[in-house]
Amino acid sequence: MNNKLQIAANIGILLGLVMVAFQIQQANKISSAEFLDSAVESSNNRQMALFGENPDAAMARVLYRPADATIDDYFIADRVYEIALGQIFRSGALTDANLNMGSTEGLLNANADFFACPYGLAYLDHWIVRLQDEEAAQFRRAFEALRRLASETSAEQHMQDRIARTNKLLAQLTTSIE
Repeated sequence: MNNKLQIAANIGILLGLVMVAFQIQQANKISSAEFLDSAVESSNNRQMALFGENPDAAMARVLYRPADATIDDYFIADRVYEIALGQIFRSGALTDANLNMGSTEGLLNANADFFACPYGLAYLDHWIVRLQDEEAAQFRRAFEALRRLASETSAEQHMQDRIARTNKLLAQLTTSIE
C-alpha cells in the first residue's frame, strides 16, 4: 500500500513538472510575441515620423499617377510599405506562437491595393529575393501571395473607375436637380 502511494505521488510530481515546463514554454512564447509586438510598434512609430505633413499626396502620386512620382514620394511609399510588411511579419510570428492575434491572409488582402502599382510590385520583389533562407520561407510565401494579389489589380485603374462613378453620380444629381 505504501509503495502504491509513493508511486502515485512520484507520478503526480512528474506530471506537475511536465505541466510547469509547458507553462514556461508558453510564457516564453508570449514574452517573445510581446517583445516582437513592441519592436514592430516602435518601428511603425519611427516610420510614421518620417512621413512629413502630408503623406497622402505622395502616396496618391505613387499609386495613381506613377509617372508624376518623385524620389520623395518613393521615400514615403517605402515607409508605408515598411509598416505594412511589419504588420505581416508580426501576424506571422504571432501565428507561429499559436497566439492567433491576427490573420496574415486578412492583412494581405487589406494591403494589396497599397502595392498595386509598379513601385509596390518592385518593392515586394526586392523583399522576396532577400528572404531566400529557409527560416524566412513563411514570410517569403506571404509576400509572394501579396504580390500576386497586388499584380491582379491596378490602383490607378481602381481610382479611375471610382472617379468615373463619382462623375456619373454627380451628373445624375445635376440632372435630377434641374
